[in-house]
Amino acid sequence: MTSFASGNSNNLLPENYIFPEIDTEEYDVKVRQYLNIMAIAVNSKDSGLYNNEEVLTGQQFLPTFSTQTATNMNFRDVFRMVVDFGALPNAATKSVAHGIVTTQDYSIVKLYGVATDPGVTTITSALPIPFLNVGAPGNGVQLDMDATNINISTTSAAFTVYTRCFVVIEYIKTV
Repeated sequence: MTSFASGNSNNLLPENYIFPEIDTEEYDVKVRQYLNIMAIAVNSKDSGLYNNEEVLTGQQFLPTFSTQTATNMNFRDVFRMVVDFGALPNAATKSVAHGIVTTQDYSIVKLYGVATDPGVTTITSALPIPFLNVGAPGNGVQLDMDATNINISTTSAAFTVYTRCFVVIEYIKTV
């Protein structure tokens, strides 16, 4: 099994390593190659950090080419930020600043959230954001983002029990 560095995009690490005799130049080169493969594979894994500051995720987004005739691909880094949105609004729109200073070259690649009704002693309910109540058409929660804010709109006061909401934004900085 090879790593991303060897041309295999699944970035899994080799399970077996074959080393030449210790204390040879070939051994030193092989160790350095394996360490490089491991570093590339580990660095390209999704970090799992969900922070209220910009975090480099380790994800690599669709490649671009450095020139029209180039054969080398340049993948774009994906960044993540979490916004603590607080309570859902009462049949209205609520806006919370996200703090990302964007340019025209930024693209949002994921925008999602979850709201929680914390209950008294245990979680009563959790709701994905955006949400559409198929049993009651037109009754839902909409999520969108602009240059300054995360905006959540609700169509029913029934959502005010969801007093805890987090929104995750993942984006690239180069189109």
